[in-house]
Amino acid sequence: MASKHFSTIAALALAAVPQLALAAPADVAEIAKVSEAIESNADLTDERAERALLGHYTRLVVVQATWIAESQGIGELTKVRSPGFSAHVKKMLRPMVENAAGIKVDDERKRKWYELLRNTSTESAGHRALASWMDFKAPGAYLSKVKRGDPPRVTKQVWAASTDDRLELIQDAITLAGEVGGSGEGNGIIDAGEWINLGLQVYNNDSRGFFSSSSWVETQAECAWVPPSLETVMAELPAAPPKDADEGKALSLKKKDKPTQPVTAWIYLSSACADGSIVPLQVRIKDTHRAPTTPIVLAAKMQVRNRTMGRAVDFLVDTDIPGVSDGRSMPAVESDRVFELTHG
Repeated sequence: MASKHFSTIAALALAAVPQLALAAPADVAEIAKVSEAIESNADLTDERAERALLGHYTRLVVVQATWIAESQGIGELTKVRSPGFSAHVKKMLRPMVENAAGIKVDDERKRKWYELLRNTSTESAGHRALASWMDFKAPGAYLSKVKRGDPPRVTKQVWAASTDDRLELIQDAITLAGEVGGSGEGNGIIDAGEWINLGLQVYNNDSRGFFSSSSWVETQAECAWVPPSLETVMAELPAAPPKDADEGKALSLKKKDKPTQPVTAWIYLSSACADGSIVPLQVRIKDTHRAPTTPIVLAAKMQVRNRTMGRAVDFLVDTDIPGVSDGRSMPAVESDRVFELTHG
């Protein structure tokens, strides 16, 4: 349902997105469009950069807020399609855009643009804008801060595989360093509609070292998106320990002690990702001496949860003591009655 609403609101933007993005969900297409604007204006600073990009970030937030308001039936009440709301969002974002535009180092400025892209492209950004516009408290201010148990292990959600004998990804070293956006932000689960900061560790399993390597994380999944040009410059990857002449095995080196190099990437999972869908990832590595033209490609895959696409299949309206059920359902809800609603 969420992706349907978003698609309706963002449909007019799709004509301006490159041909490859036309098959993508609307939220991915919107993000790709802003990324293209970032790359096209990467050399601009200060007022020129602000003029070129402020409108793109403003549109991202307005689209999210409009989807939220209209899916909740309050679009007319909140006036999210009014020029006044767009002006309000632009005013909110201007200090952040000015801050990024003022960075003089090109690489640092680009990374700041992509950080701002993450913070303006999700449902959370729309909620913040609506709360500010309606003079409400910030989203989350009304919720309990009680910890609700430990999050699931990311290694149960992401699986590493190697397509090359020289380098490998270490399964036990996969980390989830951050989540941005969506109702599941911070729950340790890879949820649709949010950005995740995935950390991978690359180990050199070869007898020769890698001394000048760079890596890029990519995906061909329609419901996922990775910034296309963000390079990770890797430190030296030393050769694997020599093999024992008698045993023919590598000298004892516990997997946890393997010398590795980190590769991190921010990945967006569309709200259109189906619950339980598998998103493939590729880590492309080039080395000046070992792989100068044909990159080494390592593979991983992750499972995405999308609870917004679930549906209740049965209901029980229970009128006895909360927490206790005699199995009888109340046929009609009456005023001044306390009841539990259970669904499966």
